[in-house]
Amino acid sequence: MSAKASEIKLLERVANGESQAFAQLYTCTSHQLHQYLVRITGGRKKADDLLVSTYREAWYLAGQYNQKLSPIKWLIVLARKFILAATALDADTAGLSESGVYSAAVLDRQKAFAKVMESLPVQVREPLGLVLLPGYTYYAMAEVLRDSIDSVKSDVFKAKQSLNEALKQVGIKKHVVSKSNILRELIPLYINGALAGKHKKAFERSLKNDQYLKQEYLEFYEIEAYFDQMEIVSEQHLEQLFNKIKNLIDDLVEEKTSPQKQAVTSGVNANFLYQVLSSARIGWGLAILQFIILVIGLVFIVPQYPNQAEIKLNTMQLLQQQAQAKARAKKINVVFQNTANQNQIRDLLLSINAQMDSGPTDIGLYTISVAGNEALVSQVLDTLRKSEHIVLAEPAY
Repeated sequence: MSAKASEIKLLERVANGESQAFAQLYTCTSHQLHQYLVRITGGRKKADDLLVSTYREAWYLAGQYNQKLSPIKWLIVLARKFILAATALDADTAGLSESGVYSAAVLDRQKAFAKVMESLPVQVREPLGLVLLPGYTYYAMAEVLRDSIDSVKSDVFKAKQSLNEALKQVGIKKHVVSKSNILRELIPLYINGALAGKHKKAFERSLKNDQYLKQEYLEFYEIEAYFDQMEIVSEQHLEQLFNKIKNLIDDLVEEKTSPQKQAVTSGVNANFLYQVLSSARIGWGLAILQFIILVIGLVFIVPQYPNQAEIKLNTMQLLQQQAQAKARAKKINVVFQNTANQNQIRDLLLSINAQMDSGPTDIGLYTISVAGNEALVSQVLDTLRKSEHIVLAEPAY
């Protein structure tokens, strides 16, 4: 499935050097890319560094954008190159620990599970991290990994088997689930919200009646819960990373237009003028005419490169406007039904033009923000309270 025309246009604008389009690309994709990077690397610092490298690369390679992929998938493809390169350097350090086994006696189940997950190599983490990204299908994974759908499915369950074998070393035993159960392939898609309609209902019916399927579901759900705990990142932190990206791009552009290069160019032009004006075969009138033509050519024909200071200023203005709009937004406390999946929650928030700010708390409370006046916020509250996916919706004071 090809990317939308609007998404393709956005990358075309980035390729043309539009800083505002680059800022829009970052705003639309940075949260999900950071989420992917944290899942794969197992560390926020590594994810931050890889995010900066990926967007810096995207700025220069936007002209090579593959229009068959959406921007986020294209960015993930770029990011994977950096991840795999880093993995090659760190291959000797992979493993559970120096002894290969943790002491299960001093770790509870949750800590032991986290330790094992963090010890897994990229080749094991990536299929599990991708398949549990919100709304991702096996087809979407195949696009990113450039592999067949059957191979992608096989990689997901091989990765989970590797995880289970590592968990056994810390005393966490897993049940053996029949590999012939086709429904097990739908478990990650059900958890990440990619199943809908009759497929979702049919799966839920099977889930109630099949104890092995239910066990497999709980195991995947535990993996997803681990990822969720790692992925909390503030908008302010993402803005700081964006500023770092822009500074790196600005520095590289300045290096390319160094005084030494400009001096060489000026010397060539001066030498050319000298040859023209000193020619004994050409009269002074013709020499002066050529000089005027040359000056006009230098002024009006030389390509106009973008003003980097202006690019940086426009980007900062855009970020300031976004921050001001966020500050004016009204806060609403929301508790969702336990049955509401990620797709339903996302669709509901999109329908009321709201953003998720924080949550959930220990009691399942989220805080969302809505831009607008009191009348609009009142309408939003009314819509939320009438929704079948909402248990509670009240203004946050």
